[in-house]
Order: sequence, then C-alpha cells, then structure tokens
Amino acid sequence: DQEERFLRSKSEILSRIQISLGGMVAEELFFGESGTGPAGDLLAATNSAVEMVGSLGLGDSLVSFRTLSNNPFSGNLAAKVLGDKSSREAVDAILLEQKLEVTRLMSANLHIVEALRDALLEREELIDDEIEDVIKAAEATRSLPQVLIDSEGANPP
Repeated sequence: DQEERFLRSKSEILSRIQISLGGMVAEELFFGESGTGPAGDLLAATNSAVEMVGSLGLGDSLVSFRTLSNNPFSGNLAAKVLGDKSSREAVDAILLEQKLEVTRLMSANLHIVEALRDALLEREELIDDEIEDVIKAAEATRSLPQVLIDSEGANPP
C-alpha cells in the first residue's frame, strides 16, 4: 500500500534506527569495539533522527528546519539540524537511547544472536521460516537445564 510506505509512526522510525544500529552493537558485543563496517548504517540512523528532530516534529521541538529556505525541499536539512547545538544534541540523544536499547535487547538475547550468526556462517543465507526455526531452536536449547546441555548424557554431578 502506497500510503503505508510513506507514513511512518515515531515508534516505527525508532525501530528502523535500532535496526540500523544493530551491526554496530553486534560488533561491540562480539569484538569489543566497532569498526568501519556499520558506517552506512550509522548514516541511515542519523538521517532518520535528523528527520525526526528537524522536519517531523518528533523531537523535543515542533520547529521545522525546512522553513529556513524558500523551497521546503531545498537545502541540506542535516546541515541545518546538526549545525544547531540543541538540535544536534537531540539527534545524538535519540541515537544513544536507541543504541542502549539495542544493546539491552541483544545482550538479553545473545543466545539467539549467536544461533543466527552460526546459522549464517553455515548457510550464508537465511530466509523466511529458517530464521524463525533458528530462533525457536535457540529458545528451546536455552530452556533446557544447563546440566543436561553440559553433560551430554553423562551423569550430573
């Protein structure tokens, strides 16, 4: 549906920002630091946060930076928003808050992230039900008593 494609709620935009920050957070969790890999994703997340703050009234202010030019679609919105100290801080706050949420979610579900990683390394691609199957298997394994997993049939201590 065309309308759904162009109309997004604040929560949907925040979810897209979280998705964009997922690679960075995964690198930090698995490698202890982030590298250059997520640069494009960070750009997408920043652009979404800039739109929220500078154009959509979804930040702390209802002011639209698009009014700074005669043509609402001319000029660089990011330069206008990021050039304003309080707006830049609002964008940064959105990004940091979403990164913290992604870190919390990934840390709480690390077993699923690891299972998906392992499946991707093995198969190179996961589609449709394969993703759900990997998640269900990871959840099932997690719900087993740890003694059974560790002992692999040996008598528990």
